[in-house]
Amino acid sequence: MKTKLIKIAFVALAAISFSCTSDSDNSTQDTGMFLNKTEEFSPQQSGYTTRLVTYYQNNKKVCDTTFNNSGVMTFRKEYTRTSSTQTIHSYNAQNALISKTIYTYDSSKRITNVDSYNGQNALTDARVYVYSGNDIYLYKVQNGSQTLLTNFKTNANNLVYLQESAIDGNTKTLSYNNNLPIELDNEGYVMPYEFYPNMKPQNLRNTANEINNAALLVVLDHVYLSCNYYLKKVNFPFLDSVVNYEKTFNSDNYITFQKTYSVTGGVNSNISEAFYYYNE
Repeated sequence: MKTKLIKIAFVALAAISFSCTSDSDNSTQDTGMFLNKTEEFSPQQSGYTTRLVTYYQNNKKVCDTTFNNSGVMTFRKEYTRTSSTQTIHSYNAQNALISKTIYTYDSSKRITNVDSYNGQNALTDARVYVYSGNDIYLYKVQNGSQTLLTNFKTNANNLVYLQESAIDGNTKTLSYNNNLPIELDNEGYVMPYEFYPNMKPQNLRNTANEINNAALLVVLDHVYLSCNYYLKKVNFPFLDSVVNYEKTFNSDNYITFQKTYSVTGGVNSNISEAFYYYNE
Protein backbone atom coordinates (compact mmCIF):
# COMPACT_ATOMS: atom_id res chain seq x y z
CA MET A 1 0.00 0.00 0.00
CA LYS A 2 2.86 2.39 0.85
CA THR A 3 4.51 1.77 -2.54
CA LYS A 4 1.24 2.45 -4.32
CA LEU A 5 0.80 5.77 -2.52
CA ILE A 6 4.36 6.81 -3.41
CA LYS A 7 3.68 6.09 -7.07
CA ILE A 8 0.47 8.11 -7.05
CA ALA A 9 2.22 11.03 -5.35
CA PHE A 10 5.03 11.14 -7.92
CA VAL A 11 2.64 11.24 -10.87
CA ALA A 12 0.30 13.73 -9.19
CA LEU A 13 3.13 16.19 -8.57
CA ALA A 14 3.99 16.19 -12.26
CA ALA A 15 0.41 16.31 -13.47
CA ILE A 16 -0.50 19.64 -11.88
CA SER A 17 2.07 21.54 -13.90
CA PHE A 18 1.24 23.83 -16.83
CA SER A 19 4.57 24.72 -17.92
CA CYS A 20 13.98 27.11 -16.35
CA THR A 21 16.49 29.83 -17.09
CA SER A 22 19.25 29.54 -19.71
CA ASP A 23 22.17 31.78 -20.59
CA SER A 24 21.49 31.20 -24.28
CA ASP A 25 18.60 33.14 -25.81
CA ASN A 26 17.06 31.23 -28.70
CA SER A 27 13.67 32.89 -28.32
CA THR A 28 11.39 34.07 -31.08
CA GLN A 29 10.51 37.74 -31.43
CA ASP A 30 8.59 39.06 -28.44
CA THR A 31 5.33 40.63 -29.53
CA GLY A 32 4.25 41.67 -26.06
CA MET A 33 1.18 39.45 -25.95
CA PHE A 34 -0.42 39.21 -22.52
CA LEU A 35 -2.34 36.24 -21.21
CA ASN A 36 -5.97 37.17 -20.63
CA LYS A 37 -7.69 33.87 -19.77
CA THR A 38 -7.17 30.11 -19.60
CA GLU A 39 -9.79 27.39 -19.52
CA GLU A 40 -8.75 23.96 -18.24
CA PHE A 41 -11.06 20.98 -18.61
CA SER A 42 -10.51 17.76 -16.65
CA PRO A 43 -10.00 15.12 -17.85
CA GLN A 44 -10.82 16.59 -21.29
CA GLN A 45 -13.15 19.17 -22.83
CA SER A 46 -15.63 16.58 -24.07
CA GLY A 47 -17.55 15.19 -21.11
CA TYR A 48 -15.46 17.12 -18.58
CA THR A 49 -16.02 16.74 -14.85
CA THR A 50 -14.45 20.07 -13.83
CA ARG A 51 -13.67 23.33 -15.62
CA LEU A 52 -11.14 25.80 -14.23
CA VAL A 53 -11.36 29.35 -15.60
CA THR A 54 -8.47 31.69 -14.75
CA TYR A 55 -8.15 35.40 -15.59
CA TYR A 56 -4.86 37.30 -15.74
CA GLN A 57 -3.52 40.83 -15.69
CA ASN A 58 0.04 41.51 -16.86
CA ASN A 59 0.47 37.71 -17.12
CA LYS A 60 -0.34 37.23 -13.42
CA LYS A 61 -3.44 35.56 -12.01
CA VAL A 62 -6.18 37.80 -10.69
CA CYS A 63 -8.87 35.15 -10.12
CA ASP A 64 -9.66 31.53 -10.87
CA THR A 65 -12.93 29.69 -10.53
CA THR A 66 -13.66 25.96 -10.59
CA PHE A 67 -17.01 24.73 -11.95
CA ASN A 68 -18.51 21.25 -11.95
CA ASN A 69 -19.95 19.66 -15.10
CA SER A 70 -23.29 21.35 -14.42
CA GLY A 71 -21.68 24.80 -14.54
CA VAL A 72 -21.99 25.36 -10.79
CA MET A 73 -19.12 27.16 -9.07
CA THR A 74 -17.44 24.93 -6.46
CA PHE A 75 -14.32 26.92 -5.55
CA ARG A 76 -12.87 30.35 -6.25
CA LYS A 77 -9.64 32.26 -5.59
CA GLU A 78 -8.86 35.97 -5.86
CA TYR A 79 -5.30 37.33 -6.10
CA THR A 80 -4.23 40.83 -5.07
CA ARG A 81 -0.73 42.29 -5.02
CA THR A 82 1.35 45.14 -3.71
CA SER A 83 5.02 45.84 -4.39
CA SER A 84 6.02 43.35 -1.67
CA THR A 85 3.04 41.02 -1.11
CA GLN A 86 0.60 38.71 -2.80
CA THR A 87 -2.66 37.79 -1.05
CA ILE A 88 -4.92 34.92 -2.06
CA HIS A 89 -8.50 34.77 -0.80
CA SER A 90 -10.27 31.40 -1.25
CA TYR A 91 -14.04 30.92 -1.32
CA ASN A 92 -16.26 27.83 -1.22
CA ALA A 93 -19.32 26.93 -3.32
CA GLN A 94 -21.47 29.20 -1.13
CA ASN A 95 -19.06 32.05 -1.90
CA ALA A 96 -18.00 32.19 1.76
CA LEU A 97 -14.39 33.05 2.58
CA ILE A 98 -12.61 29.90 3.80
CA SER A 99 -8.97 30.99 3.86
CA LYS A 100 -6.50 33.80 3.21
CA THR A 101 -2.78 33.45 2.51
CA ILE A 102 -0.32 36.35 2.45
CA TYR A 103 3.03 35.93 0.70
CA THR A 104 5.69 38.53 1.48
CA TYR A 105 8.77 39.20 -0.69
CA ASP A 106 11.94 41.22 -0.25
CA SER A 107 13.19 43.83 -2.70
CA SER A 108 14.80 41.07 -4.81
CA LYS A 109 11.43 39.26 -5.09
CA ARG A 110 12.61 36.43 -2.82
CA ILE A 111 9.88 34.88 -0.70
CA THR A 112 10.39 35.73 2.99
CA ASN A 113 7.12 34.96 4.79
CA VAL A 114 3.93 32.97 4.26
CA ASP A 115 1.05 33.60 6.68
CA SER A 116 -2.17 31.57 6.44
CA TYR A 117 -5.54 32.47 7.98
CA ASN A 118 -8.91 30.74 8.19
CA GLY A 119 -12.23 32.23 7.15
CA GLN A 120 -12.52 34.01 10.50
CA ASN A 121 -9.14 35.71 9.92
CA ALA A 122 -7.39 33.68 12.63
CA LEU A 123 -3.75 32.83 11.93
CA THR A 124 -3.40 29.08 11.27
CA ASP A 125 0.17 28.79 9.99
CA ALA A 126 3.26 31.00 9.67
CA ARG A 127 6.45 30.28 7.73
CA VAL A 128 9.70 32.26 7.54
CA TYR A 129 12.50 31.94 4.98
CA VAL A 130 16.04 32.91 6.06
CA TYR A 131 18.76 33.44 3.44
CA SER A 132 22.43 32.87 4.35
CA GLY A 133 24.92 32.58 1.47
CA ASN A 134 23.95 29.53 -0.58
CA ASP A 135 21.63 28.24 2.13
CA ILE A 136 17.92 28.96 2.52
CA TYR A 137 16.22 27.86 5.73
CA LEU A 138 12.48 27.38 6.07
CA TYR A 139 11.07 27.71 9.60
CA LYS A 140 7.62 27.19 11.04
CA VAL A 141 6.71 29.90 13.58
CA GLN A 142 4.45 28.95 16.46
CA ASN A 143 3.91 30.58 19.85
CA GLY A 144 6.91 32.81 19.32
CA SER A 145 9.37 30.00 18.60
CA GLN A 146 10.82 28.80 15.31
CA THR A 147 11.17 25.17 14.17
CA LEU A 148 13.42 24.36 11.21
CA LEU A 149 11.51 22.42 8.55
CA THR A 150 13.69 22.42 5.44
CA ASN A 151 17.16 23.43 4.26
CA PHE A 152 17.53 24.43 0.60
CA LYS A 153 20.80 25.12 -1.21
CA THR A 154 21.51 27.16 -4.34
CA ASN A 155 24.20 26.56 -6.96
CA ALA A 156 26.70 29.01 -8.46
CA ASN A 157 23.93 30.45 -10.66
CA ASN A 158 21.69 31.11 -7.65
CA LEU A 159 19.23 28.35 -8.58
CA VAL A 160 17.89 25.98 -5.92
CA TYR A 161 19.28 22.49 -6.47
CA LEU A 162 18.92 20.72 -3.10
CA GLN A 163 16.09 20.27 -0.61
CA GLU A 164 16.70 18.46 2.71
CA SER A 165 14.00 17.88 5.28
CA ALA A 166 14.98 18.70 8.86
CA ILE A 167 12.16 16.41 10.00
CA ASP A 168 12.95 13.07 8.36
CA GLY A 169 16.18 13.76 6.43
CA ASN A 170 14.63 13.17 3.00
CA THR A 171 16.88 14.75 0.37
CA LYS A 172 16.05 15.79 -3.19
CA THR A 173 18.70 16.90 -5.69
CA LEU A 174 17.97 18.73 -8.94
CA SER A 175 20.51 18.51 -11.78
CA TYR A 176 20.89 21.35 -14.31
CA ASN A 177 22.36 21.65 -17.79
CA ASN A 178 23.11 25.27 -18.73
CA ASN A 179 20.60 26.37 -16.08
CA LEU A 180 17.91 24.05 -17.43
CA PRO A 181 16.68 21.42 -14.94
CA ILE A 182 17.17 18.00 -16.48
CA GLU A 183 16.33 15.52 -13.72
CA LEU A 184 15.31 15.22 -10.09
CA ASP A 185 16.76 12.55 -7.77
CA ASN A 186 14.49 11.83 -4.81
CA GLU A 187 16.27 9.28 -2.63
CA GLY A 188 17.15 7.15 -5.67
CA TYR A 189 13.90 7.78 -7.57
CA VAL A 190 15.11 9.66 -10.67
CA MET A 191 12.72 11.71 -12.80
CA PRO A 192 14.16 13.12 -16.08
CA TYR A 193 12.52 16.22 -17.57
CA GLU A 194 12.12 17.19 -21.22
CA PHE A 195 11.38 20.69 -22.55
CA TYR A 196 10.47 22.27 -25.85
CA PRO A 197 13.59 23.79 -27.50
CA ASN A 198 12.70 27.49 -27.67
CA MET A 199 12.64 29.78 -24.65
CA LYS A 200 9.39 31.36 -23.58
CA PRO A 201 8.74 34.88 -24.93
CA GLN A 202 10.57 37.60 -23.02
CA ASN A 203 7.54 38.88 -21.10
CA LEU A 204 6.80 35.39 -19.70
CA ARG A 205 10.28 34.74 -18.30
CA ASN A 206 11.25 34.72 -14.64
CA THR A 207 14.38 35.74 -12.79
CA ALA A 208 16.38 33.16 -10.80
CA ASN A 209 14.72 34.35 -7.57
CA GLU A 210 11.26 34.00 -9.08
CA ILE A 211 12.12 30.51 -10.34
CA ASN A 212 13.35 29.54 -6.89
CA ASN A 213 10.12 30.71 -5.25
CA ALA A 214 8.22 27.88 -6.92
CA ALA A 215 10.52 25.35 -5.25
CA LEU A 216 10.59 27.12 -1.90
CA LEU A 217 6.82 27.44 -1.69
CA VAL A 218 5.99 23.87 -2.71
CA VAL A 219 8.75 21.32 -3.37
CA LEU A 220 12.00 21.26 -5.35
CA ASP A 221 10.23 19.41 -8.16
CA HIS A 222 8.33 22.56 -9.03
CA VAL A 223 11.26 24.46 -10.51
CA TYR A 224 9.91 23.27 -13.84
CA LEU A 225 6.73 25.25 -13.17
CA SER A 226 8.48 28.59 -13.25
CA CYS A 227 11.50 28.06 -15.51
CA ASN A 228 11.90 29.80 -18.84
CA TYR A 229 11.32 26.85 -21.15
CA TYR A 230 8.04 25.06 -21.78
CA LEU A 231 7.75 21.66 -20.12
CA LYS A 232 7.20 18.77 -22.56
CA LYS A 233 7.25 15.66 -20.37
CA VAL A 234 8.24 14.22 -17.01
CA ASN A 235 9.53 10.65 -17.02
CA PHE A 236 9.06 8.13 -14.22
CA PRO A 237 11.20 5.16 -15.37
CA PHE A 238 10.82 3.40 -12.01
CA LEU A 239 7.05 3.34 -12.66
CA ASP A 240 7.16 2.66 -16.42
CA SER A 241 5.27 5.93 -16.70
CA VAL A 242 5.50 9.35 -18.33
CA VAL A 243 3.37 12.51 -18.07
CA ASN A 244 3.14 14.38 -21.38
CA TYR A 245 2.38 18.08 -21.90
CA GLU A 246 1.56 18.36 -25.60
CA LYS A 247 1.40 22.03 -26.55
CA THR A 248 0.27 23.99 -29.57
CA PHE A 249 2.01 27.35 -30.14
CA ASN A 250 1.25 30.42 -32.22
CA SER A 251 3.87 31.92 -34.54
CA ASP A 252 5.41 33.90 -31.65
CA ASN A 253 5.87 30.87 -29.37
CA TYR A 254 2.94 31.54 -27.03
CA ILE A 255 0.91 28.49 -25.97
CA THR A 256 -2.60 28.30 -27.37
CA PHE A 257 -3.50 24.76 -26.29
CA GLN A 258 -2.13 22.08 -23.97
CA LYS A 259 -3.17 18.46 -23.57
CA THR A 260 -1.85 16.71 -20.48
CA TYR A 261 -1.95 12.94 -20.26
CA SER A 262 -0.06 10.08 -18.68
CA VAL A 263 1.12 6.81 -20.21
CA THR A 264 1.68 4.04 -17.68
CA GLY A 265 2.47 0.52 -18.80
CA GLY A 266 1.34 1.46 -22.30
CA VAL A 267 -2.06 2.72 -21.10
CA ASN A 268 -3.04 6.34 -21.83
CA SER A 269 -5.02 8.38 -19.30
CA ASN A 270 -6.21 11.92 -19.99
CA ILE A 271 -5.52 14.46 -17.26
CA SER A 272 -6.61 17.79 -18.73
CA GLU A 273 -7.04 19.99 -21.81
CA ALA A 274 -6.34 23.71 -21.55
CA PHE A 275 -6.96 26.66 -23.88
CA TYR A 276 -5.04 29.96 -23.70
CA TYR A 277 -6.37 33.38 -24.76
CA TYR A 278 -4.29 36.57 -25.13
CA ASN A 279 -4.59 40.33 -25.38
CA GLU A 280 -2.02 42.01 -27.61
